[in-house]
Amino acid sequence: MRKNFIKIAIIILFCLIVWGVIELKLYRLANIHYWMAIHSQLMGWVEKHYFEAILGYVVIFAILLGFYMPFFDFSIILSGFLFGWDGIIYSSLIVVLSSLILYLIGNTLFKSFVQRWVEKSEKMSNMIEQVRRQENFSVFILRFLPLFPFQIITILCSVLGIKKRNFLFFSWLGYLPRMAIYVYIGIKLEQFFELGNSDVSIWQAIPIKSILIILLVLGLFMIAGYWYIQKNNKKVG
Repeated sequence: MRKNFIKIAIIILFCLIVWGVIELKLYRLANIHYWMAIHSQLMGWVEKHYFEAILGYVVIFAILLGFYMPFFDFSIILSGFLFGWDGIIYSSLIVVLSSLILYLIGNTLFKSFVQRWVEKSEKMSNMIEQVRRQENFSVFILRFLPLFPFQIITILCSVLGIKKRNFLFFSWLGYLPRMAIYVYIGIKLEQFFELGNSDVSIWQAIPIKSILIILLVLGLFMIAGYWYIQKNNKKVG
């Protein structure tokens, strides 16, 4: 009875959040041209109300992204736009908090259904067991590679029974390189707007040298990940 009540409460809260996004037009936060239009007013308000801006940014996006609102990458870019390199700290909080919210939602709404479905397939059970044996690396690589949406990965890890603490840490660690890229994009965009150059796309804000450095960092992460899994395989063998 209690579980059913919690499920209904989550669904109602989700509907209220969707209504709020539409009513307050929060979807405009995913539009770079909207930032251009309010750039001066926005940055002036953030400068005067810095701590309120941090609190509002973290709370709003942790809730929105935790309830599957589809503008995750834009929220990270916005952190660089508003707070500079400090945005890595605040967007890290969003990654962890939204992951926790969605993990708990997946655990509540979908886990029992998926478990019943998995039990019927021996092949699927074996595959999930393999993932659980190297759950830390599995979470890291799923977050690191931009192949699946952030929220899908979170729900997947939740229903597969990945330990919450491990999931949150390696989820953050795997997303950290992309987070640094997005924060940097936000910083460059803010600089372009300060110079009055509003006719710019996201990718025009990134110089070639920076792209090469970013690719080098990502390559090092991949090498470290490959070394980690090879080391674990030897231990298992």
